[in-house]
Amino acid sequence: MKILHGTWIPQSTDEFIQKGSFYLWGETSTPKKSRTTADNYHPFQLSKEELTSFLTGELGIVQSNYNPLSRQFVPRYFLLPSHENQPLPSLELLRYLEKEPPENSQWQSWQIDCYPLNPVLKLLNDLHFICLYNSSEIQLGADLLFWYHYSQAFKEIILKDNYIPAFKYRELATNNKKTANFAIYPLWEIISATYETNLDRYLEYLPRFVLLALKIPMLHHNYTIPKPYSGTSPNVSSMKLSLIRQFLPVLIKKLARQL
Repeated sequence: MKILHGTWIPQSTDEFIQKGSFYLWGETSTPKKSRTTADNYHPFQLSKEELTSFLTGELGIVQSNYNPLSRQFVPRYFLLPSHENQPLPSLELLRYLEKEPPENSQWQSWQIDCYPLNPVLKLLNDLHFICLYNSSEIQLGADLLFWYHYSQAFKEIILKDNYIPAFKYRELATNNKKTANFAIYPLWEIISATYETNLDRYLEYLPRFVLLALKIPMLHHNYTIPKPYSGTSPNVSSMKLSLIRQFLPVLIKKLARQL
């Protein structure tokens, strides 16, 4: 059994408007030999060749001779539950394995080869259809299922034109009197009465580990989760909210073109 995972990862930047990309990767129960010397290379990830075969064969993504899919993979880093220096299988994969999860685990940083998914919404729809109807060997992980269902729910806002162009005012710290001490950013404002209600509801379904996806490697392989990520801290909800809202411009732009 193979489990597909994916999530939105913002750029590692201090810019006020944070861009990002949606990254896809796969998980399997069969360990793979690493072609890198990195000691935190995820041993149970789908290889580039396996995932490329799925993307071209099932999703119909056309490869370019000048930029083949294998060259488009990028390393991303995930903090995942681990035991004895091995990442634990996801709950989706665990149900197919004849073993019990360990009682104790710790979080470790793992390097995973990811494919930047684009166009995001179309391919999310295709992935959901293929895994639901056309494949018995591949399933979607909880992270991909979340983004699929949330994007479907968000369509109502686009269909009803419940969004308007707006501007965001931001004060800037500067001692130069010749330059403006503020900046104005164009953005989309949601004016739907049900937007906040739906957002609160979907926050409960966003897997916590997607908040721990990074574009840069962690300094240490073994990692202690900061307090905002662990326990029942209210900061977890605010972090989930921030991640979803960073994805909103993509939702509005893509859905408006499709509908």
